[in-house]
Amino acid sequence: MRFAMAGLALFLLLTGCSTVGGERAEIGEPMIRGEVPIPAAPGAVVPASQWPDACSLLSTGDISAVLLGATDVEQTPRQVRPRSFPEFAADQAWTDQTTAAAGECLFRFRLPGETNANSTLWIRVAAVGDPALVEKYFEFTRIAPNVPPGRHCDANETEVWEATCRQGPLMFRLGGQTAVSFAKNDGPATSAFWREEVLSRFAAAAAGKVR
Repeated sequence: MRFAMAGLALFLLLTGCSTVGGERAEIGEPMIRGEVPIPAAPGAVVPASQWPDACSLLSTGDISAVLLGATDVEQTPRQVRPRSFPEFAADQAWTDQTTAAAGECLFRFRLPGETNANSTLWIRVAAVGDPALVEKYFEFTRIAPNVPPGRHCDANETEVWEATCRQGPLMFRLGGQTAVSFAKNDGPATSAFWREEVLSRFAAAAAGKVR
């Protein structure tokens, strides 16, 4: 917890000069836009090369729907290489099968109270496969089953500004950070408020698209 608070203090120090007093951000409700088909046969583990584009799970429209007043929204797909250490030790060559070309999507935007686009949100695909296997993997890796920010999600203070979620054949991670104040929180966003009020809505938006 001490390291989490130190990290937040550093973030506030770096971004504090770019915030404007008086303005508070508002939270809206997610709107499910489109569908993302994810085929997964019984017992199958889908290779990273066949994972969905993370930017199809959340869009700039989702940012605007949940974080009212967000402007200057930029979306950047990122490559991920989701191999475990034992897998890497057995075969250190990265191949197309072990790389997800757009397995992560990063958003940067400006919220009311900021003079620059300093707030961020990201979504990263963590696993794709048979829903039964994904559920078992999620339960095996989850940290705090008693502190969920939303249905089928897992997060606690050790996760700080992040959460891990699942929906059917998909397991994904969400994270981000901001230094602005929210009207609903009546003050600067804490990591708990971000997880429970913000990430939970984005988790619902992403999960609602999975087919």
